[in-house]
Amino acid sequence: MNARRVTAAAGVVHAAMQSRQTAAGIAAALEAACLLQSPETAAEQRETAAALRDTLGALLETQVERDALRARVAELETERHSTNEALSDAAEALRANRDRIAELEALKPARFQDCPVCGAGYEYGQPCSQCEFRSRMAAAEALAERSTPPVGDQSGPVCQCRTDRDGDGTGWIRYQGRDGEFVELRCRNHAAPGVSA
Repeated sequence: MNARRVTAAAGVVHAAMQSRQTAAGIAAALEAACLLQSPETAAEQRETAAALRDTLGALLETQVERDALRARVAELETERHSTNEALSDAAEALRANRDRIAELEALKPARFQDCPVCGAGYEYGQPCSQCEFRSRMAAAEALAERSTPPVGDQSGPVCQCRTDRDGDGTGWIRYQGRDGEFVELRCRNHAAPGVSA
């Protein structure tokens, strides 16, 4: 006799009697508790029940993990869509910038430009003729001032002027610009009193 089985059966019978069940109800309670079977069958059923519980637990864990993975996949798909949209916008901006750069590189500067120093027009790729003329004139005036003798010292011909175009003794100095035009300035040594050079 198996004391454990007897004790288990007594507990089942006592519980059934407390709920005022009939003999058939008591037998059904014993069957439900697997106490009417052979010990091997009861052990096999308990092992099967334990395996079923383990399988159901693993299934629930798998379902929880699957739900978490599905949520992560949905999150990544949403992120991918926003990344793709941002990438598409960036590619479109890059294409627009590339087209604009190609357009700007294809442009040739205007043949005639405005000088940023003096505002005069000049041909692109050439120096500004006005600025060049002014610097040459400043150099010539500086040379003329250095070669002018002090007042009262007229010991020799120091003047660099070449022409007396009016016949009045006033000298003129001629300078040729880059464009081939001549510019004439009155010589300071021969300028009439009260007339600025």
